[in-house]
Amino acid sequence: ASGRALGNASVNIYNQNDGPSLGSRLSSVKTSAAGQVSFEFPSGIYALTVTDDFGHENVFYNVTVGTSGFTDKT
Repeated sequence: ASGRALGNASVNIYNQNDGPSLGSRLSSVKTSAAGQVSFEFPSGIYALTVTDDFGHENVFYNVTVGTSGFTDKT
């Protein structure tokens, strides 16, 4: 539900193609009970998908991974 952390949610990390569109899937992880996830990738622009409580896959484009983490620029 809105405003609540999504524990144990599937998060997929993709290369992002022009358009933008999803490229190849690089990794798949689950969020913690607190709704947090961490991963390490080279600096760049990626796309993420997150499956919500209703089973819908939500896509986030232009996720920037820098030297110390990522910033969602959607």
